Amino acid sequence: MSGKFDRIIHESVTPVQCVDFYSNDPVSLDDHNALSNYKGPEEVVKALMEIEPKVENIARILDVCAGTGRLAKVLINNGFHNIDALDGSQMMLEEALRQGLYKNTVVSMIQPDLRLPIADDSYDVITASGTFAPGHLFSDCIPDLIRVLKPGGVMIFAMRTSYEKLSEQFGNFDSNILRDYESCQGMLAALARIMYNFDRDVVTDKLSPDECIKYYSKQPERYDEDVEASNYKGPEELARAIAEFSPAFDKNSRILDICAGTGRLAKQLKNFGFENIDALDGSEAMLKEAVSQGIYKNTFVSMIKSDGTLPIENDSYDLLTASGTFAPGHLYSDCIPVLLRVLKPGGMMIWAMREGYEKKSPQFEKFDPDIEALEQAGKAKLLGKKHIPLYLYEDGGFIYMLKKLSN
Repeated sequence: MSGKFDRIIHESVTPVQCVDFYSNDPVSLDDHNALSNYKGPEEVVKALMEIEPKVENIARILDVCAGTGRLAKVLINNGFHNIDALDGSQMMLEEALRQGLYKNTVVSMIQPDLRLPIADDSYDVITASGTFAPGHLFSDCIPDLIRVLKPGGVMIFAMRTSYEKLSEQFGNFDSNILRDYESCQGMLAALARIMYNFDRDVVTDKLSPDECIKYYSKQPERYDEDVEASNYKGPEELARAIAEFSPAFDKNSRILDICAGTGRLAKQLKNFGFENIDALDGSEAMLKEAVSQGIYKNTFVSMIKSDGTLPIENDSYDLLTASGTFAPGHLYSDCIPVLLRVLKPGGMMIWAMREGYEKKSPQFEKFDPDIEALEQAGKAKLLGKKHIPLYLYEDGGFIYMLKKLSN
């Protein structure tokens, strides 16, 4: 029996042939798995409970290429019951339904050029075991699966090792996922944990300031963990640049961390001896997380808008810092004058931002020209714009150093 199943694990097998194979004798798959010491489903559920201990039992779960429901049985044994199934074989799903394992079933092939008949942002968790294999699913199917995952949801799958020896497509499995964040609409970490559908949902001109604050306020305690998975180097690079520029500041210089979040940048600054740091952010939940860690002296909860005022007096700070603050859906160059007001004459505003936003947002096409306009008006002087090879994901970024000249 093992030989029969091994023959179907080959990249020459078409999707239709794969579905036909499993549909012919759905019950024998369970017999085969029982004999082959197949532990994939158990490992997936174990990983889910270790990585996401806060996932509620009512979380909506989609079991991908569910087959006869072997993975669902393990989920149910661990208290999860709100499980739907997706599979290309109606015969396999009928066997699973006969056992009462799933709430809903979706019969559909999963292919890179075929959109699943499932609405966006439908599930909290996506699980799969044995799904990714030659002749079955490849990494190019992951983007549409992520589409049906809620922002902040997780996707965990188990797959057999050594497929790269059987299939050329599996030789690039990890690199295909890790390099293509735009198409995957999210971030990937160990055990295929999808963090935020970040580029689609958050870094966009369509996002209003209120929606942006709401997004970051959802799970502030998980923010640091999530950005860690995105290879986010902005705070480290920015703190290093400020330390290199430190002759302009003493360690008691008064610093305002803009859109401070949970204090990731401030932690890096403290490593270089800076202690006199205040925080400004529109999300009270994010700042509460930072305050719980004792990072800032003072905090200000306030939106930053081009036509608004901040609850801070003029000429209050020696240095303004920001990492990741300037981005579509976040802050634009028209907010810089509002921020410069609270900076002392001769003070510095130093920030890091991801490169390439001008290709994504019309407003970022005028980012550098707006800074040039401030220079021409005698308000500020750009002392430097340094390129960072690795800023976020695999993208580079820039560090800007802007000196305030006058009010």
